Amino acid sequence: MQSEIKKYNESQEPVDEAICDFLARTIDEVLVDAESKIWHAHPVWFLNVNPIVAGSVTFSGMLNASFNQIRQYSEGSPSVVIRLMEALITINQIVINTSHKKALGKHAKMVFNTAQRTFKEEQDLKDLEVRYQKLNDNS
Repeated sequence: MQSEIKKYNESQEPVDEAICDFLARTIDEVLVDAESKIWHAHPVWFLNVNPIVAGSVTFSGMLNASFNQIRQYSEGSPSVVIRLMEALITINQIVINTSHKKALGKHAKMVFNTAQRTFKEEQDLKDLEVRYQKLNDNS
């Protein structure tokens, strides 16, 4: 593992460091010809000077990558927004790290805010509010 990336990984919380180390080792094993370095404050792997693997490999970063675009494009679609909240609830039931629970709570709040702004049917918002409260009760 490249020393800059190892240093980046060591600067993360212990649980995130384990995720970062695992991903870096796996990428290095699979992409043997790739060059890796810290670029724009995150680990990036390049093939022929083209970035091919990049981004934050922390729990919070993975949540952002997984949920932000779906949430942004789901405005006005109760079925999608409700499923997003249910996914966050499921993850929250498994996670024990308090900073991870906090990151999940942040995403749940953004999902709930999206619903408050865009849901037309009052019952849909009430259904989501019950789920949102369930996540908060389990945090």
